[in-house]
Amino acid sequence: MAIVRKRRKGFTLIELLIVIAVIGILAAIAIPNLLSSRKNANEGATIGAVRTLDSAEELYRVKNPTYGTVAQLGAGHFIDPDLGSGTKESYNFAATPVPGAEDAAFYVTATPANSGAGTRSYYSDETGVLWMNDIGGTATADTNGAAPTTGGGNWMQVGN
Repeated sequence: MAIVRKRRKGFTLIELLIVIAVIGILAAIAIPNLLSSRKNANEGATIGAVRTLDSAEELYRVKNPTYGTVAQLGAGHFIDPDLGSGTKESYNFAATPVPGAEDAAFYVTATPANSGAGTRSYYSDETGVLWMNDIGGTATADTNGAAPTTGGGNWMQVGN
């Protein structure tokens, strides 16, 4: 008498475990690269936004006797509403006129709003020179109303 075997349809538990393990390995490789790409994109967009704020400050000054804040630049339609809210691309932006400066002065800062946004802070002033800090230092104005200084951390010039 011949033994008749039934053909089973579907996958065995071992086959399913192997597929799940392969998917897990691929995810472990891909997810860090995805997060790194997103962080780099946020930081690139932030550099563009800081340069936009620099240009907007100069345009604002043509129409007004002083430089403006981010809210004033947004209200005057010198920048887009998203940037005018002070937060864009997971970064917080501030434009600060320096009160009492002999020559009118301002500075712009951009800091990450959360840990996934990026690791660099950015700073620029009326000179148009863009600085970045990869350690999270802050940029502040001198208490005497002098031009802003970049304080703390390791500040490096970006481009020209």
